[in-house]
Amino acid sequence: CFGTNSDGQCGTGTNTNPIIGPPTQINAIDLGTDFTAIDVHTFYYHVCVQSQQRTLKCFGYNYYYQLGYGDTTNRGTTPASMGDGLLIIDLGSDFLVEMMATGAYHSCALSTMKTVKCFGCGVYNYGQCGTPHSTETGDNLPVLEFAADFVPMALALGAYHTCIMTET
Repeated sequence: CFGTNSDGQCGTGTNTNPIIGPPTQINAIDLGTDFTAIDVHTFYYHVCVQSQQRTLKCFGYNYYYQLGYGDTTNRGTTPASMGDGLLIIDLGSDFLVEMMATGAYHSCALSTMKTVKCFGCGVYNYGQCGTPHSTETGDNLPVLEFAADFVPMALALGAYHTCIMTET
């Protein structure tokens, strides 16, 4: 990542701003041992990365809980907050990430079991998480409820809204 890095969103372990240079001079992001990245999403000042193991790690600005760790601590601004120090987000028992997406102040994940969980929203809660604002993580993070015939298959997030495409 390169460009503005005021909140650690470039994953360099600093908040040196900006990260400038041709991509050949930019260091790879350390996401830790046994975390093989397969997808990355960014919006505004935060980044979330999905692993081959179907887990998530997020870093950058976190004032609205959008990183999914249940707190408002920015991640990526110190070396200790990256690599193995950047924890896998606890989305609950048996929640394996099929896909994820990021909005301005929220993030959502679709599981392999076709359930959806969203986190963030903080002060700017316009309903984009599908639930009231929650700082919960793990099994306490609410699963979005849909009609019985609505099976989620894709997510797209905007600044203050969420779209979920169904199989039907």
